[in-house]
Amino acid sequence: MGNGQFASVLSFSSAITRMRIHDNSDVLKIPELVYDYSDEYNCYDVWLMSDYIDDPQFYYGGPGRNPKCP
Repeated sequence: MGNGQFASVLSFSSAITRMRIHDNSDVLKIPELVYDYSDEYNCYDVWLMSDYIDDPQFYYGGPGRNPKCP
């Protein structure tokens, strides 16, 4: 994570794109229910973009080790 920028700065964030779920039918599917969650909000942030695009995308990043991040 420690890229130095939170996920709100898209040009500096890491990204997960074109996510697919592999189930027992051997068909790759776009996940139906996707949400973003960060349990250490002082350490990193995650942002989900799913409006106006076909595939959900996660952007994530954070400042890395700091006094507020255990």
